[in-house]
Amino acid sequence: MTASRCAPTLWLLLAASSPAWTADLPSELDFFAPIPTVSTATRLPSALLDTPASVTILDRAIIEASTATTIPDLLRLVPGFQVAHATGARYTATRHGVSDQLERRLEVLVNGNSVYLPTNSAVEWNLVGVALDDIERIEVVRSPNAPALGSNAMFGSINIITRRPFELAGTYLRATAGSLETAIGVARIGDRLGPMDAVATFQYTRDDGFDSIDDHKRIHNLRLHGDLDLGPNGTLDIEVGYSDGETGADGVGTPTEPFRDIKLKDSYQTITWRDTRPDGSGHRVAFTHRITTQDDSYNFFLAPDLFLPLGFLDTTAERFDLELEHTLAPGKAWRFLWGVGARYDVIESDLYLAGSGGQVSAWSGRLLAVAEWRPIESLHLNVNALTEFHEIADTYTSPRLGVNWRFADRQALRASLSRNYRVFSAGEQLADYPLVLSDGTFLRQLVKATGPGLAPEQLTSYELGYLLESPARELRFDVTLFHEELRDAASGARDPNRTTIWSGENGHWDTDGIEAQLRWAPDRETLLFAAYSHAKTHGSEFTRIDASGDPIEWESFDDATPRHTLALQVTRKLSPGWQGTLALYHLSDMRWLGEGGAVDAYTRLDARLSKKLTIGDTAVELALIAQNLTGEAYYEFRPDYVFERPGNVFDRRFFLQASIQWPGIGM
Repeated sequence: MTASRCAPTLWLLLAASSPAWTADLPSELDFFAPIPTVSTATRLPSALLDTPASVTILDRAIIEASTATTIPDLLRLVPGFQVAHATGARYTATRHGVSDQLERRLEVLVNGNSVYLPTNSAVEWNLVGVALDDIERIEVVRSPNAPALGSNAMFGSINIITRRPFELAGTYLRATAGSLETAIGVARIGDRLGPMDAVATFQYTRDDGFDSIDDHKRIHNLRLHGDLDLGPNGTLDIEVGYSDGETGADGVGTPTEPFRDIKLKDSYQTITWRDTRPDGSGHRVAFTHRITTQDDSYNFFLAPDLFLPLGFLDTTAERFDLELEHTLAPGKAWRFLWGVGARYDVIESDLYLAGSGGQVSAWSGRLLAVAEWRPIESLHLNVNALTEFHEIADTYTSPRLGVNWRFADRQALRASLSRNYRVFSAGEQLADYPLVLSDGTFLRQLVKATGPGLAPEQLTSYELGYLLESPARELRFDVTLFHEELRDAASGARDPNRTTIWSGENGHWDTDGIEAQLRWAPDRETLLFAAYSHAKTHGSEFTRIDASGDPIEWESFDDATPRHTLALQVTRKLSPGWQGTLALYHLSDMRWLGEGGAVDAYTRLDARLSKKLTIGDTAVELALIAQNLTGEAYYEFRPDYVFERPGNVFDRRFFLQASIQWPGIGM
């Protein structure tokens, strides 16, 4: 059955509801929560109508109603985002395409604290360590955001904001089971510990990945979050997390690519102090320590006592990060924020840094300035600038100018211009991977970076947007025209010795398009969220160089961005306690870089049906989730025979969820 034939039938089933049960609704009407302010775009909390960037907010109502089982799955709802399984165990998520399995240009944060890895500037989604159940909202800045958050936010930023510990009081259990031998278990307990509200969440995730591929997953996550009230203006947040487990390494069973597991381990500690005054002024100090290990090392034996050490991932990365911010509000027309930050990274790898002694370290600093001016009530001007200082690179400043004009009630026009620089991480600049036998014999150089001091990538962005909020706050709509010019893109090119030379100034591309999104609750029982993007990319990079380092072979990016990206999620409250969701996703043809390939367009239909009931002081929910309901299989990230591997075939999947919470608070 095709998606077009199936959707009307399913919608009729969802719509078969009686509106007479509305007295059963909670008084706050969770579909109609107040529109939140946005802080990720500029670091100053702002209304959406005053924000100088395109922003998508995936709030609690959208998250609870979605068919997603992971955080990357949720990002399929964001205009212009492409999400795929690079393998069954590893996700990749990008904005406007032109990406491989390691997206290096999207900043990902949890409660404002960065989680990307200094080894390759990418995110290991299995180690983010936040359960869907604990998320309050996700703020996605769909505009280049280096002027607010630094290098890794060149394409935008994703801030995962968790619910406060006091909101999670009580005991909560959830179990999910279904296709691919999937089993997800979440256990959470929240309570008051003296003067502190505290919550602990444990999550276990297991699945077997795609058929005929060695890409299973077994991951444990533990997260502790404490919130200490320091008086009328101050709070102290403490977050501690630990993750470990393994994923299949996508091996094919040959001596050089054996079946094997990648061992993962991560731990972090974050402490954040905030002092927020009634007039909007205040301070923020945050310190984070994180250490992450990815172990995929193995030996290719040439003789009983002679072998070649190999591995795709063999790294330990440790980061110390300190940030200080000061916000000033001298009058109604002005707001300022300035901040400083320091970061120290240590990276160890016996393979990728063998030529550098197996370990590198580097410090960097940041200086941030934000100014907002409202000369008249309807006009809002914003200037953002972030300067980065690097031990192994030059100093660069990323600026942005934004103007928002509220030309009518609850309507605004937005224009912005920004220049964004991405300075490469220590791991990218200093990679040095020689192939050396166990007896010390040098075979050849596999990877060599031309750093330190690689010239950064540059992205110039122009945007023009229109925003609308209905007076009753039941409708949010925005549309954005954009033009982006990326120069001096970094990538690897093969030389005559078969060495991959990693360097900057390898490529360039321009992307033009239009994006739109809509959040609409036409009545108390229905919530609709829609996202659409039309984009076109033109550009290339060189992939081979001669002995002199001059390019001799180029790769086009014209097919690396899908022309159309569409997401539609419709949720309806049915008879008392019942709720149904239909979600439609469409992605036109595109080509993933790196270990990906050209994949055909697909249209996917998901559905979710849930029932909530209360037994005494205990809240129970049962849910059935269907992904790709029509059963029309499609490829994610790679088709068949890319690097001699079978393709990632996404077919129909079913999951059953059950959750229970007592005493029923915060569910």
